[in-house]
Amino acid sequence: MSTKVDTLMQSIETWLKQLAAELEEGHTRGFLDFLEAMGRFHRYSARNVALILQQRPDATLVAGLSRWNELGRRVRQGERSIAILAPTLKQVEVVDERTGEAKLEERLVGFHTAYVFDVSQTEGKPLAPSAENSPEGPALYARLRAACPVPVREGLLRGGVHGRCKSD
Repeated sequence: MSTKVDTLMQSIETWLKQLAAELEEGHTRGFLDFLEAMGRFHRYSARNVALILQQRPDATLVAGLSRWNELGRRVRQGERSIAILAPTLKQVEVVDERTGEAKLEERLVGFHTAYVFDVSQTEGKPLAPSAENSPEGPALYARLRAACPVPVREGLLRGGVHGRCKSD
């Protein structure tokens, strides 16, 4: 691994030890902040969320430079990037033992440093509300209902019943 990746990994390890020590002392604020950030950055690993919090605790929505450009926003000159870890994948030829057929598969071979910026570091076209950057509201309920593995029926329930689930 590169020196930068090693430094980031060490930073995560140190941060986790500090978080554990705080919890042992009965201080939960750091852990609660971490859980709240995990909800905001659900597409990122716990390690990357830790890195984001360490470098920019007030971050709310992060993306890489090209993604911000696609969204019609530009990173302001002089803003410092947030370093995270991205997987390094390599195409390898794998032979199926049963068929003897060779095929290409992507395999994880390590990590490299990638850089993102928080929305507060950008300027430009306002972001349209979307499920990506606004998880609350009716859109979330509609997505949850559509993803539910059992049918969802809405209506009044008899007194004292808060919900009911019956799967075939």
